[in-house]
Amino acid sequence: MRHYEENIISALRSYFPALDELGAASPAYLFLSLLGVKDYTLAVGRNWRRNGGSRAERDNILLPETAVEQWTDDPAIIMQPAFDMVWNVFGFPRSRNYDNAGQWVGQQ
Repeated sequence: MRHYEENIISALRSYFPALDELGAASPAYLFLSLLGVKDYTLAVGRNWRRNGGSRAERDNILLPETAVEQWTDDPAIIMQPAFDMVWNVFGFPRSRNYDNAGQWVGQQ
């Protein structure tokens, strides 16, 4: 799961400045969705088969929007609630890639 979050954060860190340079207006809204995931489990860490998670009960997970107020916003911070919701789908209380202070550390 670390790579999934890491790739989204990395992409947004390159998209935001590009959108700013192009003069795109903010705020903007991001929508994160998982499609075709019913009965999938979340691979977490080396012992992912014993991670305590559960299977997705729905086929499509459509999360609420994430607001980008300014193109200078840190994608790791603004995406945390959405990432937490993805982990919730699989039976975890929050993303394991954030520390207690809300900083993305990529540990899962």
